[in-house]
Amino acid sequence: MLVDLVRLRPGERRDEGDAQSHRASESSAASRSVPPEAAVAGGRTPSRDHPDRPAAGTCGVAGWELQAERGETRPLASAPRGAVAWRQPAAERRRREGGHMSETTASRRTSAPLVTAGRTLHLSSPLMRGPDVEALQRLLAAYDPGPVDGVYGPATAAAVRRAKWALGYPEGRCDGTADPALVAYLEGVPTPPGYRARRNARAQGAAAASLRERIVSHARWGIAHRADIHYEQRRPIDGLHEPRRLPLRTDCSGFATLCYAWAGAPDPNGLGYSGQGYTGTLLQHMEAVPLEAVRPGDLVVFGPPPGRHVALVLEPGADPLLCSHGQEAGPLAVRFSAESRAQPPPATWLTCLP
Repeated sequence: MLVDLVRLRPGERRDEGDAQSHRASESSAASRSVPPEAAVAGGRTPSRDHPDRPAAGTCGVAGWELQAERGETRPLASAPRGAVAWRQPAAERRRREGGHMSETTASRRTSAPLVTAGRTLHLSSPLMRGPDVEALQRLLAAYDPGPVDGVYGPATAAAVRRAKWALGYPEGRCDGTADPALVAYLEGVPTPPGYRARRNARAQGAAAASLRERIVSHARWGIAHRADIHYEQRRPIDGLHEPRRLPLRTDCSGFATLCYAWAGAPDPNGLGYSGQGYTGTLLQHMEAVPLEAVRPGDLVVFGPPPGRHVALVLEPGADPLLCSHGQEAGPLAVRFSAESRAQPPPATWLTCLP
C-alpha cells in the first residue's frame, strides 16, 4: 500500500519545525536526485545506531527514501518534499493479509516496481544493470542465474522463469520478468494456496520424470556393455544389489528388474526385490495401459500369460524404441515393429510408475 506524498495546500502555513526540515531538505539539489546508495557513499552523516545508514534529515529525499525502503517508518509529516511514496514493511503487509498474498493480490502487484530497486527487472537492450539486479541474482542462487555480476542477462531471466515454475506460478506467467511478488516469495513470504498446489504437482511430476530417466539410463548402459551381459535364467537375479556390475548373467525379466532396482523404483514384480520374479509376476503386478499412454521406462510383455519375453521402453510413440535382452544377444535397441515379428502376440504394455 502506498502512502500519499506530503505537500502544503495553497495558503497553508508551515510551522517552524517543518520549515527547518524543508530548508534542510532543499539545501542541496543533489541530495534530492542522488540514489540512496550514492548518498551514503558520498559522505552523508551516518546514523549513530546504524553507521551504514544515513541519519534522518541528513541527506534529504535520498536518505528518507532509503529509510522508507528499509521499512523504517517515520511520521508522514516528516517526509521531505519530492520524496517518493514509501511502502508498508513486509511484515505489516503479511499481517494485514493473513500471512500470505492471495493470487489476486499477487497479480495486482506484478506491475509494481521491485521494493528494493524501484523498478521491474526484465531483459532489455541495453541490459539492465545495478545493485538491485545483483541482489536478485543472489536470491536466485538455487536456480542457476549465472555469475552474480549485477547484469540482467539471459541466464538471469532463465533463472527467473525456473523460479516461477518451481514456486507454482500459473504457466502463462512463468516469464523472465522479476516482479515484487517473486522477490517476496524468494525472501520467504508464503505463496498462495493455488501456487502451492501447482508447486507440489510439478515437484511430483519432476520426480517421476527423473525416475523414468534413470531407468532408461541403466537400460542404455546395458546396451553399451552388451558384450559383458550374458543371457542366463538365474535366480536370485544376478547383480541386484550391485549397480552396473560386470559381467552380468541374467535373462530378459531379470535385466528389466535390474534397471528398476538400480534406479530406485518399486519392484515391478511386486516382490520387494527378493531376487525372484519373471514375466508372469510382471503381468500380475503391473498395470496394463494402451500404447498411447506408454512412457519411457514402461515395459512390454509378449505372449499370453505368463508371457514369453519382456522388453523395456526407451522412447514411446507409434513404434516405440525398446531395449530387449534375449537369448540371441545382449541388450540391444530395437523398434517394437521389428521385435514383434520375432515374438508371439499379444503385446501387453505395462507400467507401475507415476
